[in-house]
Order: sequence, then C-alpha cells, then structure tokens
Amino acid sequence: MVSTTSDITHGQYLSEINVSILGRTDSPPGVALFEVEDSEGNQFVVAGVDDRVNTLANEGTYRIENGLGIDPDFNARTAFPNQFEKASSHDCPECGSDLTFEPGVESPPTTVREALSQQGWEDSHLVITEEAELHRLSDRDDWRPRGSNRGPHTPQHQYRCTECSLSIPEGELERYIEQGGRPLEEHVNETAVMESPAADASESIGMATGGAKDVDNFRDNISEGYLPGEEALTTEGLFYDYYFDTGDNRDSKDSLFYPSYSTAVTSHPLTDRTEHYLTVGLNSTIGVEEFERRQLNLVAVLDVSGSMGSQFDQYYYDRSGQRRSVDAPSSETKMAAATESLAALTTHLEADDRLGVVLYNSQDHVAKPVSLVGETDMDAIRGHIRDVTAGGGTNMSAGLETAIDLLSEYEDSDAAQVENRIVFLTDMMPNTGATGQNTITATVEEAAARGIHTTFVGMGLDENPDLAESLSKIRGANHYFVHSATEFEQRLDDEFEYMVTPLVFDLQLELDGDVGIDAIYGSPNADRSAGKIMSVSTLFPSPTTDGETRGGVILLRLDGAPSRSMDLVASWEEIDGTIESDRVQVSADIESPEYFETSGIRKAVCLARYASTLQNWLTAVCGEDDWKPMNSPRSGQWERDSEQLRITEQYREQFRTIQTYIDETASAIDSELRQEAALLETLIEYQDPQPEHDLSDQALDRLADLVELAPTSNGELAEAWGVKTGSEIHAYLESELARYYQRDEDHMLQPTDEARKLVTTGL
Repeated sequence: MVSTTSDITHGQYLSEINVSILGRTDSPPGVALFEVEDSEGNQFVVAGVDDRVNTLANEGTYRIENGLGIDPDFNARTAFPNQFEKASSHDCPECGSDLTFEPGVESPPTTVREALSQQGWEDSHLVITEEAELHRLSDRDDWRPRGSNRGPHTPQHQYRCTECSLSIPEGELERYIEQGGRPLEEHVNETAVMESPAADASESIGMATGGAKDVDNFRDNISEGYLPGEEALTTEGLFYDYYFDTGDNRDSKDSLFYPSYSTAVTSHPLTDRTEHYLTVGLNSTIGVEEFERRQLNLVAVLDVSGSMGSQFDQYYYDRSGQRRSVDAPSSETKMAAATESLAALTTHLEADDRLGVVLYNSQDHVAKPVSLVGETDMDAIRGHIRDVTAGGGTNMSAGLETAIDLLSEYEDSDAAQVENRIVFLTDMMPNTGATGQNTITATVEEAAARGIHTTFVGMGLDENPDLAESLSKIRGANHYFVHSATEFEQRLDDEFEYMVTPLVFDLQLELDGDVGIDAIYGSPNADRSAGKIMSVSTLFPSPTTDGETRGGVILLRLDGAPSRSMDLVASWEEIDGTIESDRVQVSADIESPEYFETSGIRKAVCLARYASTLQNWLTAVCGEDDWKPMNSPRSGQWERDSEQLRITEQYREQFRTIQTYIDETASAIDSELRQEAALLETLIEYQDPQPEHDLSDQALDRLADLVELAPTSNGELAEAWGVKTGSEIHAYLESELARYYQRDEDHMLQPTDEARKLVTTGL
C-alpha cells in the first residue's frame, strides 16, 4: 500500500512514500526545505541538510525510503498522557525509586526543526537523515532496490527508573512488577533461526497434466552420485520427457478438450504377472496456429536466501547437516541461474502483460510493483534482476503472500481472457516464517480458488522435491527444474506460452464396469483417485509432432481383466467455466500378452514399470538410514542434506531385468527410451565409496558437532551429547576421536584439518 501524509508520525521512520517536488522554499543556511505533494495531492515539506537533499529536482518524482517524521510542535506529554500518568503512579520494581516514561521517538536534527518553526510550518513533515534513501522515479523503470536491512531501528517506548536506570518495555510494566524486577528470560534456541519441438501448423495442440514437467533433478542427482529425494521421480514428469500416440481416432469433437482411450495386456518382467492397462489420451480441438495465450498478469517471486548463493551442482548442506564451504566454485550459483532464468522469462512478455517482482529471504521485498510491460523499461528491469545477490534465511510464505496481495487487484478478471500467475524461482527450502507443508499448501490452494495460479521453478541439485511435488499438484500449478540457465532459456523459447496457460480443470473419469483402478501413472493427483474414479486437477496445452503429444497420456492399471465392455464417463471444466462430459464404451475383448493397442500405451507401460522400480528402491534405501544429528544447525524440515548413492544387490538384479526390458521396447517403438537404460547402467555399475576412516555413525555425527561448535569445551560437548560429566567426554574423545582434535593455547577443543575434511565430505 502506498503511504501518504497521514502515515507520517513524529520521531518514526516511514518505510517509503512517493512525492512530487513542487519547489524549494526559503530556509536558513545549511538547511533545505522543499514543498512536495504525495500521491493523493496532500502538500507537506521535505527537509534536510543541504548535502542530503540538494539532488532533488523541481517537478521530479521520488521515492523516499526511511524518511523521519517531524512535527515542530510535538510535545511528548501531550502525545502520551496515559503513559506518563502510569509512570507517575508506579515505583521501580527493583529499587523503589521513581519511574519516568521515555517515548520511542527519534530526535530530528535541531537545525531542521528550528528551520520549520521559523518558516511557520505546522503539522507533520519528513526529514531526510543519513538513514534515508532517495530514488528518482521514471515512468519506465519502477524497480525498488532491496536494502541491506529493513530500515533504521526506531527506539521503543519504555519506562525507566530515575535512579537504577532499569529499562522496562512499554507493554511489560505489569510483568516486571509481578516479578519484583527483571523477569527470568525464556530460553531461546539460537540455532532455530538461520541467516542463513516445432509442430506441423495443420495439427492441433495436445494437452498434458500439471505437476512436474521433468525429472531433471532426479537425473542430475544420479549423475553426481547423490541419492535423489523420494519425490524427485514423478511419472507425470517422466512422461513429459516423451511424445505419445494418444489413440485419437474420433471424428466428432465439439469441446475444447476431449479424451481418447487405448488398452493393453502385458506381463510384468519382474513378476510375470499379467496386467491390464488403459490410457487416457489428452487431446484438444485447438489448432497450432489458432492457439494464443491469454493476457498475463505475472508476479515473479525470487528466492534470494543464503542457500541460493551455493553452487548449482552441489548441496548447501552435507550429510551431517553442516553448511558446505566451497573454496573453488565448480559451477554457476543457483542465484546466477535463477536471475538469468527470470531475465529470460521476461523477454516472452507482451506489451499488454503486467509484471511485478518480489524478492524474499528472511523478509519479503516488492522490488517491482505490478505494471504494464509496454510502459516499463524492460532492459533496465532485466539489469536490476541480474544484480540481485543472495543472503539470509528463507521465508517462502512471506514471498508467496506478498505476490498474492499484488495480484489480488486483478482476481476479478475474466479467466478466459486473463491469466493471473505467480512464477516462483526457489530451491524449496523454507526455514523461517510459516514453513509447515499444510500451511504453504493451503496458501497456494486458497490463491488458486481465487484464480491466481502458480508455477514453481526449482533451482539446484538440493531443491526439495517433496515440497515441490505437494505444491505442483494444486489447481493451475506446475513445476519445472532448472538444469541450467541456458537449457531453461531454450525451454522458454519452446513452450512459455503453454506453461502459463491452463485450459482444463477438474478432469474426472469414472469406470462403469466390473473392474476398478489399481494404480495411476502420469498424473500428479493419483492420490485423489480411488476405486473406479480418476481425478486430475489441471490440463495445460502441450506440443505435438508427427501426431504425438508431449506427455499426452495418463496410464491406468486395472485391478483385473474386464469380463464385459466398460463405459468410460469423463467430465471436466473448461477455462471459460463450461462443464463438459463425454461417455465412451471400450470393448472387453480378451487379448493375450503382449497386446498393445497403440505405441503410446506400450511406451507408457514401460516408463511406469521403470519408474515404479526406481521409486521402490528410493523408498527402501531412504528408510535404511534415519539418523538425525543432534546438533545439526539446520532449522527447517525442507533443507536437504546430501546423501551418497546406495545400491543393494537385490536392486542391481531388478535394474538389470528392467534395463533389458527397456532396451527391447526402445528397439520396437522409441530409441529415446535408451536414456533410461543408460541411467540404470549407471546405478548397476555404481560402487559405494569406501570411507577413509573407521568411525561409527555416532562418532561421525559427534565429530560434526565438534567442528560446528569449535572452539569448544568438554562441558559444552557434554550438554550437546547428553553426557553427564566432562570426564566422560574426555574418555570418549581419547578412545574414539583422538586423531581428529587438539587443544589450543586456551585449552579449548579444536578439530584438525582432517576432521574438517571428513565432516565436509563424509569420507
């Protein structure tokens, strides 16, 4: 909200106000007084010493940040009568002497106050002190730089003893009196907060589900030797890496979207069990040349927290939860990739689109208000974006809520004509503010219900896929992983129009027959489906080539063989609010393995079996080691530690079987599938690194504590480890960690260089 004259308070800093300079008025030497007006036409004075305000130009428009309010006639006792009366009616709770009230107001420069009084200016005005910042506004560059802090600190109202100088915050007087002096401070856990492909023009476009639009985070972690997160491999993301024959053989097409169906009967290569499948093909009646995205009101939310400053191909935390220190960067930082990706995204906006930018770390900051692209100097904005740096904690909810507030002005727009969308660029590791999954998810869901949709763009190997997966299944949402800024720019060139244009909502399919749905692949909403009903929250347009659609199918595994024909009843909501439905009968002709009605269903079955095998492996190995270091400095549940790959012989054998199956399928229908066989080969051949130490997991975690706390003492370690005496610590150090520590000249415990390296690498 834009501040006005009514928001100016004597002795208080005003976060920001926009003013137009009307002219300079008479003032004594060394002081400058300018008559100005705010955005509502209210006139007042901006004052300051010459060297702070002499850059102001007549008829110029400026944003003043942290200007100090001043009222020449201010009187503390008149402004705070109740507080002074309260002070006079109580004695100091510690020494019994008199109390006085000290208002929390900053004193303006005396020369400025005298100048205002001499010129007869009354009421509230603004002083430009050393803490203030002036930004001249242009009609085309409305970027707001993020300051190093949230502004100068204004003193707090307090009661003070005239004798012992006890200071009591204004709202704490009764508690101090009850305690007979300073109350015992509650323990604060200081570790809890951290600063921490071209389509034929004659074709129609296809459709694909929302949710994940790739599995690059999974692939990259495997490539770097790390264990991916359990949700890094989603079948909708995997399907979007491929083009599918959707089985479209229908002539009558009246609605924007329509489904098609294909069936298969096939034996599983691992179990030899006969399985029955059905694909739902996702088709549209929109021609490639006819498609045009809606006008876009877009707010980009950029994570500028400390973890974004780490290298793109490394984890911000090692396996013990300690921050990594990187001496020689091996790749661009996540921050560099994010700013380049955002700058590239803005090149796809049209003059009638609107753009706003929010930056967030521990705090949120509106760097660019929402305004028309055609009235903005976009080259200047892209330059500002590239200059953004990382630092601080990660208050994701604050950035999200601010973006929603910026778009709320447009939420009554016609959804068929205007898309309101937030694009979030982040590594998904919130650690301050509201960090609970339910809270963040509820915020995104509530925004979606108001027509404000969200795209999440994940940055870095250590992006948290669990949070990304839960958020991207919401109505209107999708999720992309940035493999590199260059690769993402190419992806934007290919399909930006599609990623910001949801077309269908709440697709439901009901099977009317004697079988039900056993499993669903290719949909982020598989957990919302049960029995005989499948539900998908959102469909986006998707590119087509040679009659095949990227990610254009959802695969259903049935719980048995249908003994009679099935009626498939589909219903959905189109972008203009129209509710459509469709009913098709599918034959129950008994087929024997290996029967595939189309190449699309064969490819989908192959990928589903591949993904299920890998997901079972991830679930198994992630459950093997659930140790949580006692003194890990991490404060948030979403901050990911690095873990080395672990492959058991049981899964090596399964991988070999699935690899052979994929090779056979690739030879029959799509050679692109061989990239999955190659990934399996990486896992099959992977050998666990042999540690260069014989420390137990407990000893390694305790060594990590020593490194983190150093310089430390036996007593501090005893408290951290839950040990009763310092002598027990000494005995443990000598028996388990003797080669990894030494004492300095103050007899404090210090880790050796070998210990620091061991904690950093885990080897």
